[in-house]
Amino acid sequence: MSAKWTLAPLASVVCLLFVALPSQGQCVSMPDSFNTLVADGKVIQLTIAASNVFRYVTALTAGRSYSLQTTTDEPHGNAIQHTLVACQFNPSGTATDTSATDPRIVSVISVTAQGGRRISFISGATDNYLFEFRNTDSNSSHQFRAVLEETTQFHPGWSTGGGFNTFYSIQNTTNASCSVTLKLFNLAGTEAATTTQSIAALALLATNTQALGVGAGVAGTGRLTHDCPPGGILVDAAIANFNTSPAAIIPAKFQPAR
Repeated sequence: MSAKWTLAPLASVVCLLFVALPSQGQCVSMPDSFNTLVADGKVIQLTIAASNVFRYVTALTAGRSYSLQTTTDEPHGNAIQHTLVACQFNPSGTATDTSATDPRIVSVISVTAQGGRRISFISGATDNYLFEFRNTDSNSSHQFRAVLEETTQFHPGWSTGGGFNTFYSIQNTTNASCSVTLKLFNLAGTEAATTTQSIAALALLATNTQALGVGAGVAGTGRLTHDCPPGGILVDAAIANFNTSPAAIIPAKFQPAR
């Protein structure tokens, strides 16, 4: 099994392997024992004995974005190492190391040293995924926290009916560029439009249903995914008709999964 993506390692205290469980027996088999990790933002506290491995399985959905983070308060400075091993894991684009992206993960010892690791990605398949938390220290146990969070934002309603269009302002609030994908679906659930754009640090992307090629008289829902840390992308939307006097503007929401 070869590594398709490898995140830059830190000092080898704890190694985190991120492996997809295959649906047809490729690469790895289901471990005999494992815990369940849910992408709900809840923090798990782990103490791993020397040379030991903890295995967590999670169910991820294709086309939705997630962020996995580990942090430590132990006085080792650069304490966490992430290795991303790709068997069946196939995100849309490359999983992004966002450890140095706002909010940056820093050590409790020095603001110049990372005290953890974060990767942000879009799941390429609806499947079960295996996370291995491995202590590569053969002499001592170590503690750290891990959290898996979905970063998808959902858009309950847009419309191009009655002379209206829906307008979007998408802001990158971080110190690094982010890839953002906006998908619009009609009421039958069929994709009506999609755009993927790279937004520079602190920059704004503005678009609307007309620019995205959506015809008149259509309504539906939307979904926004990205490879920034949780909370890194803010969206403001409105259903508006500027041909009336005064202009008719109806606020539209984007909300996280939970």
